Amino acid sequence: MKKIIILFALFLALPIIAHAAVSVSGISGTVSNNSSVTVSGAGFGTKAQAAPLKWDNFESGAVGSVIGNGSGIIPWYHNTSNYVTGCPGDSCLISGYLPPVYDNTVVRSGSNKSLFCDINTKPYQYEGGFGLNLTDQVPYVYISGWRYTQTFGPPSRSIKAFRTYGTNTNLHPVIGTNYMYPYGASPGALLFGYSETKSNVAWFSENTNSTWKTGVWERVEYFAKQSDPGIANGSYSYAVDGKLVASMSNVVLRDSASENWRQINLGHYYARDDSSTPGILTGAGVKYWYDDVYIDTTQTRVELGNASAWTASTRREIQIPTAWSDSSVSFTTNQGAFNSGDQAYVYIVDKDGNVNTNGYPVTIGGAVTPPPTPTTYNLTNFTQLVADWLKTVSSPADVNSDGKVNSQDLGIMMSNWN
Repeated sequence: MKKIIILFALFLALPIIAHAAVSVSGISGTVSNNSSVTVSGAGFGTKAQAAPLKWDNFESGAVGSVIGNGSGIIPWYHNTSNYVTGCPGDSCLISGYLPPVYDNTVVRSGSNKSLFCDINTKPYQYEGGFGLNLTDQVPYVYISGWRYTQTFGPPSRSIKAFRTYGTNTNLHPVIGTNYMYPYGASPGALLFGYSETKSNVAWFSENTNSTWKTGVWERVEYFAKQSDPGIANGSYSYAVDGKLVASMSNVVLRDSASENWRQINLGHYYARDDSSTPGILTGAGVKYWYDDVYIDTTQTRVELGNASAWTASTRREIQIPTAWSDSSVSFTTNQGAFNSGDQAYVYIVDKDGNVNTNGYPVTIGGAVTPPPTPTTYNLTNFTQLVADWLKTVSSPADVNSDGKVNSQDLGIMMSNWN
C-alpha cells in the first residue's frame, strides 16, 4: 500500500515537472525564408495571440520613403516634431525634421533594406525615433531588433536608446535605458536603467565605462514587467548580442492603476551637446540603421541559434509565430543572416524566459522530416508498473528495456502520458 501511495504521489507530481521544462521533440517543414515550420514538444506554455504585436524587416518599403505601417496589428508612428539643442522649454518645439526612411546603403547579411534614422544632419535631438502607440494597457513589453550605429563628433551627453511612456500629461510611467557621459566625467559611458513615475525617479547604474558599439550590427533586446501600483514587483532587463548588460528588479514602476505603458520608442533621443559644453551644439550626432524589429507583450518566442546550446549561441534570429499551444508551435521562417546550407538550432522561449537548453538541429533551406509518433502510456501501463516496481523481470512496464522497472520507466511514462 505504501508503495502505491508513493508512486501515486510521483504520478501527480511528474506531469507538472515535465510541463515546466521546455523540450523540443521534432520539427516539420522547410527552414527557409517565409516558409512555414511546425515544432512539436512540451512545456511551450500558452500565447493567446500567436503573432507578435509588431514585426518588420523593412523589406517592403521603397528606398528613401518614410517608414510605413509594416506588418502587425498596430501601425508604426514616428516623431513629427523636435527640439533644438540649447533652447530651453517647449518654445523650442519645431517641425521640419528628418523622419526615418527605408535605406539600402547599410544592410545586414541576408537583407536588402533597413530603416535609417538620422540625428546628425540637422541640429535636432529627437528626430529619427519611431515606435508604437498602444491602444490597450500592457503588463509586459518585449522588444528585439538589430541596430547599426555611426556616431559623429564628441560623445553625446545622453543617449536614450529605448523608452516606454504612459498616458497622463507627464507621460508617466517611463522606463528605459540611458547611455550617459556625465558632465565633468572622464570618457566612458555609464549605462543606466531608468524609471520615472509621478512621485519618483530612479536610476540604476549597471555598467560603468560601458561601450556604445559603432560600425557593427548588434542585436538589442528589452524586456519589462510592469509593477502593481505602488508595489516593488516590477522588473526590466536589457541585453546586447544575447548578453545581459543592465537590469533592475523588485522596483516600483507606477504609482496608480491609471498609469500604464501606452507608447514604445526606439532610436528615441541623442543629445547634441557633450559633457563639457552642456546645452551647446558641439557636433555630437548619430545615424542609426534598424532591421528585423519585433515587439510583443510577452517574451514567449521562437529563435534560431548558431550553436547546439542556448548559452553558446553567439547569433540568434527571431522567428515569427503563427500558431501556439503547449505542445506545438508553428512559425514563419526568418533566416536573418543565416545562409542556405548553414546548420542552425531551434529554441522555444516561454513567458518566464525558460528555454530548451539544447537546440533542435536543422539545416537552413532543408526540409525536416517529422519524427515518428512517440509511444504513449495510460493507466493500464501505470498499473503494470506498480505491480512490477523494482523487480528485475521481463515486463511491459520496463519501457526503456534495461531489465528493471524503476523511476526511469515512471519518468518516461509520465512524459508521454495520454
